[in-house]
Amino acid sequence: MNPLLVIFYNFCKFLTLVGGWLFYKRRSISGKERLKLKPPVILVSNHPNTLMDPLNVASQVNKIVFFLANASLYKSKFGNWFFSTFYCIKVERPQDVGGTVLKNETAFKETSKFLANGGVFWIAPQGGSKVARHIGKIKTGTARIAFGAEADHDFNLGLRILPIGVNYEAPTQFGKDLFLNIGQEIIVKDYQSQYEKDAFPTVKQLTSDIKTQLENLTIHTIDETEDELISKFETLAFSKGRPEPDVAFSFTKKMIANWRKLQQHAPEKAKKLHNSINTYFSNLVTEQINDAAVGGKKPSFLMLLAGFPMFLYGWLNNIIAASIPLWLVKKINVYKGYSASIKFVPGILSFGFLYLFQCLLVQGIFQNKIITFTYLISLIPAGFFAWHYFQKYKTYKVSKKFDKLIIDKKASLLSQRNAILGICNKDIFPNAKIEGF
Repeated sequence: MNPLLVIFYNFCKFLTLVGGWLFYKRRSISGKERLKLKPPVILVSNHPNTLMDPLNVASQVNKIVFFLANASLYKSKFGNWFFSTFYCIKVERPQDVGGTVLKNETAFKETSKFLANGGVFWIAPQGGSKVARHIGKIKTGTARIAFGAEADHDFNLGLRILPIGVNYEAPTQFGKDLFLNIGQEIIVKDYQSQYEKDAFPTVKQLTSDIKTQLENLTIHTIDETEDELISKFETLAFSKGRPEPDVAFSFTKKMIANWRKLQQHAPEKAKKLHNSINTYFSNLVTEQINDAAVGGKKPSFLMLLAGFPMFLYGWLNNIIAASIPLWLVKKINVYKGYSASIKFVPGILSFGFLYLFQCLLVQGIFQNKIITFTYLISLIPAGFFAWHYFQKYKTYKVSKKFDKLIIDKKASLLSQRNAILGICNKDIFPNAKIEGF
């Protein structure tokens, strides 16, 4: 590879790691040792968050990662130049070619050659991005590429497929958790004899094995109805604070299993619980409050008062840089799955340029490098403080709304919540009381 492209890749990787450290509240990786790859390797993951998924995966890998990019990205002159130059291999999907016959022979040959040369690339086997905690249909393309590359080299490549679950607390929001769950390698050669006997069902089998791993590595709900319900369970379970990302992941997986078990063995009880939760959360919306307020979560007014000067300093020095990516999200008005990408990439640039300009301004005013350096190192902590302060303020504001409700309404909401928790503590929440968090 061109040395300049290697330098550029590592620079982008550095920016992604720094940006991720700033964008996510906490990042956790399970099975990190498996990211020390021995190429050739195909990385596969779920794809709920457009550009953020490959960036979050590739930035953790010890090799340069290429990406299978859909043909629609190449339609403009700039897109064609950019994606042809920077670490991408073009592949067609039905939606990219208007339903005409796919022409991926060239892409398959390129990937086979790339893997034979010890390459690593990332692919979304679902074929597209959708903001959902659900592993949909897995396309056979990954398996066909893998078998094609191995067959071209008499199954001596040593090709591996590494499934990765990308789990977001809230994929489009700043200040939320990210959990990468690294699966077990799938050795393509293990399927050789089966493939050589009958290729078609073997492709199906490998595709099914990839799907099974991805379902196990992610929060996989059956449909939107179940996902909405599980989200409400999480709200109740984590009302006192969200545990570490890996703990929250395991807890939610067990909640899903317990919910399905309850549906199977006590369908009437499950139906009643579902209706009770929907009614309770609908009442919260009507009263414009949230579960945290009913549960008694209320920041101290004195603490808010004491922290206001620091909040004001952080807000004034970060508001312009923070507003630019938010403005872009509203201005461009794209599919919500792209909002995190738009916040992330322009956010790195806006904060970088604004911080530089502000430091030059401070240096110009005070003509003192110590003051300027002190100002510079205060900007990020002050910005985080301002953001956390604002979240506390919003919580306080909602809790005051709850306090102002008439006694009967407050009592009714508390009664509903306690009744739901009574059932959940027994049947849904795995071996843990709510107050444990």
